Amino acid sequence: MANPNKRRGTRWETEFANFLNRELELLTPDGEFLDPTSPLNVRRQAQQGIHGVGDLWVVPFVVECKNTALPPGEACGFSARTTAWTCTVLRVAEATGLISLKRS
Repeated sequence: MANPNKRRGTRWETEFANFLNRELELLTPDGEFLDPTSPLNVRRQAQQGIHGVGDLWVVPFVVECKNTALPPGEACGFSARTTAWTCTVLRVAEATGLISLKRS
């Protein structure tokens, strides 16, 4: 993976998924799924660019992970990065039925 930010984000998503699986007691002591076919297992989703559906599926939730050095207040600026993140959140919320967006 050539992009260091993508590598950092992937590492954080994986660490967070592993943490949730441990906390939800879905893993053996060796770190393997108790039931690999269970829909309750926290799983990382394949990256789909602008068609993303969230980073982790934690039934019944969808989690978007962000690994940023910016405090939450600064991360709410009008940068291209924030705009992309906002679009991802809106797509995930729409896909899961949390909101309905009207497109002109």
